[in-house]
Amino acid sequence: MTTKKSPLQDTMTGHFDISNGPGKDGLNHAFFWNTTTDPHFVIFKVELGEGISIPVTVCLNGLERESGSGYQWLFKGFNHCSGQQVHGYYNLQDRTGWIELTHK
Repeated sequence: MTTKKSPLQDTMTGHFDISNGPGKDGLNHAFFWNTTTDPHFVIFKVELGEGISIPVTVCLNGLERESGSGYQWLFKGFNHCSGQQVHGYYNLQDRTGWIELTHK
């Protein structure tokens, strides 16, 4: 899988809104079928403000139900492009949530 790297992804840290992302199949596939020799990723559309958004490619290494509905998930992993640790919340029904990126 080829992803375009944004120069902002190397330096951005903080808490950001997710405005779009994968469906249930994409989220599950990226988590359950991910291996070191065959990595699978999810791409979240992250809002930076003032109408600017970028794709953030995440390799998942943790996924937990936030509620009993099966639509709300807590995730953790790392930014594929920068190596930064990430964690966040994602709602499969409206494909929104939040992501927090930390320093490497």
